[in-house]
Amino acid sequence: DDVKSLIYDSVLPPPRPRSFRIEHPEWEHAEGACFPAELPEFQRCTWQSLSLDRAMQHRAGNVRDAIERVTGCELAFDKPAEALSRQVIEGFFKRLANFARWLEAATGNSPDSPSRRDSAGGAVRSRLTLPLAREMLQLFCRNYNVTKLKGTGRSPLGALLDRLRQDRCFIGRVGEQGFNNMYQLLHKEEAVLCERVARTHGPVCIYLGYEYYLGPELSSRHELLDAVDRAVDVFIQRDARFGYAVPRAFPEHVFRIVLCGPWAAEPHTLK
Repeated sequence: DDVKSLIYDSVLPPPRPRSFRIEHPEWEHAEGACFPAELPEFQRCTWQSLSLDRAMQHRAGNVRDAIERVTGCELAFDKPAEALSRQVIEGFFKRLANFARWLEAATGNSPDSPSRRDSAGGAVRSRLTLPLAREMLQLFCRNYNVTKLKGTGRSPLGALLDRLRQDRCFIGRVGEQGFNNMYQLLHKEEAVLCERVARTHGPVCIYLGYEYYLGPELSSRHELLDAVDRAVDVFIQRDARFGYAVPRAFPEHVFRIVLCGPWAAEPHTLK
């Protein structure tokens, strides 16, 4: 799920938070900070070839099939013991590691890492929830994209735009069918279609674990009453507030759904 969600976020980046929950001058968006897909030139863009390492989760059949089917790109895998020239990427990983070590909840990358002090306790003490950590990571990545690098003298985003102006950049947009199937890259859960007693927002809703999801299209589909108490495949975005529902009784229909109730105002996870 993590690999597929990352591909989803690359094509459809998560929106910037309206207000960041840490008030500190170091945790602000730099001027022009963004992801490539947030620029008009690269909206809905995919890759000609996507290079992954040989981790088991990358080579899993369902992951490969979903990525290739939705994005239309070819997947390439590193060969063991074959060095790759990717100084910029490795430089980013080092910066990312330094960012992670700054967090009191850091776990480190080895059993004897000094970062492995008390990661769970650190998360509790600093009130670092997973949604907040994701917001911090997104801010870090957006700012990194407009940061000049010593080796190139250009920011990653500036270098990408230079290649575009020089016609040295592959531009391939996700097709309409692939774009409409992007939801298939999200985390999948099984839910239940329920009948609503109060019909203010439509005849049915979707119950998943702890709360209800509604959607504008659900409110106009009275034929869904025939599928009440039957299973629905729900594809949930990372913050668990939005998603897509595919009733198994009507597999040709995909409904955009939104979480209702007190949890709707706060990014969180299903766990």
